[in-house]
Amino acid sequence: MIGVGYYNAELFFPGLYSAIDPKRHNRFDAKGNYSYPNSGGPQKRETDRLEFGLYNPWFKKIKTLCEANSIELILYHPPKFRSEVVSEVSVSNFINHSKLLQDAALFYDHLHVNNKGRQLTSVTFANEFSISGNK
Repeated sequence: MIGVGYYNAELFFPGLYSAIDPKRHNRFDAKGNYSYPNSGGPQKRETDRLEFGLYNPWFKKIKTLCEANSIELILYHPPKFRSEVVSEVSVSNFINHSKLLQDAALFYDHLHVNNKGRQLTSVTFANEFSISGNK
């Protein structure tokens, strides 16, 4: 209930502000993409190393469902400032962008890329996704 209330508050008040001033768009661009401003920047200084495993029972159910219906499952990890995701098992179709962007100027905070970072990440993802689709 708290999560839903928080989510609604995140949408309601900016939406109300946009209704009063229509030139304000709640961080959505003309194409409907949500984007963080170029201001801000990550405060994090140390590098994290996260190990990626396939132990989640829900992930296994999704993988089984995809295999049963001849659906190719593609895993994606977005850029994180000063974080590296490593896999202890070989995972095919895993697009790992955890270390794609190293410049703090491309992040709004350590988890979210800003407008500039979104552009670079989107182009790189599109290129890698099209390559993985052509295998």
